[in-house]
Amino acid sequence: MSIDVYIGAPLEHESERSFLNQICDDLRQAKCTAIILANFTPPTRPRQIDFFVVTERCAALIELKAFNQPVEGGINGQWALVLPDGSRKKLPLPNPHEQVVQCTFALSDEVRKLSAKDPDQWLIPGNDPFYKAVEGMVCIYPEIPMGSTVTEGNFKARVVGYRECLKTLTLTGSRSPNWNKKQWQALVMYL
Repeated sequence: MSIDVYIGAPLEHESERSFLNQICDDLRQAKCTAIILANFTPPTRPRQIDFFVVTERCAALIELKAFNQPVEGGINGQWALVLPDGSRKKLPLPNPHEQVVQCTFALSDEVRKLSAKDPDQWLIPGNDPFYKAVEGMVCIYPEIPMGSTVTEGNFKARVVGYRECLKTLTLTGSRSPNWNKKQWQALVMYL
């Protein structure tokens, strides 16, 4: 069992460092082998991906958010923090759900380019595109603050707290292209 971590750019936020430490500890306790890519940017799109985590059971693109106040948001539209006085502070666009979708498509574009060189090596069950073979999650870390009203998401991306994120990564039946470690490492080196 091993957990390989690849970091594209420094983890500037304490929440990112804390999440990475906790996910590594929890995956070790669950006896899960994992590959974790953190804070990297696919060449075709300028949007940074917070985390891409691969276990034996799951491959997941994770947009990490750390809110210490209730948050409101949905699949579409701008998200907002609910301040102690009840007022709303709008968060920058795109909303976190849309960020996951955009980043999943960006990663899928990179896999398509890589697979053009050797299509047989990069087969995905059902011949689905890569973006359909991975989980997309907005992970509000450590948990979704009480009083929040966020939609759970849809088949493209779900909004979850840390415990649900970990459960998805270790749950049989989660989405994954089911590639072997050598293939995942080739993708890491390509990125």
